[in-house]
Amino acid sequence: MDKRLEYSEDIKISKKPTILCLNDDQSMLSFLSRGLESANFKCVATSDSVEALSILKKGNVQLLIQDISRPDMNGLEFYLMMKRNEKTSKIPVFIISAWEPLVDERKSEFISDGMHYREKILLTIDLNKKENILELDGFLSLPFDMDELITKIKLIIP
Repeated sequence: MDKRLEYSEDIKISKKPTILCLNDDQSMLSFLSRGLESANFKCVATSDSVEALSILKKGNVQLLIQDISRPDMNGLEFYLMMKRNEKTSKIPVFIISAWEPLVDERKSEFISDGMHYREKILLTIDLNKKENILELDGFLSLPFDMDELITKIKLIIP
């Protein structure tokens, strides 16, 4: 076996899962980065929605963690744009937000892919008098506990 091929396969096997964090609060991005890196995830952090979409389209991200309320583009708009794009539609989405008043209904169900069980959340949000249903892979209200976030992420990215 070619040594270069063996070496490159080892790199692929040992690669940390990549999580993209999109939030306009720099202190939250720093907190998420430190917590995720300490749990052996690679964290890419940005406050720019256009940059985040570009990163997602490259196909190296296993999970998006985002806030709903951002000045450049709200999280609902970003979610809908992401889910309509063939390259990004399958990437799991986790929302961390203090935007609780707009959450009308939250339903959770556990789904299985045959090997793993994880929570799927249907979140109904009333935005501009229009009801929107988001199918999320995770949701936490602010403030949140980093250990709880890591536990939920490990159900999404086994």
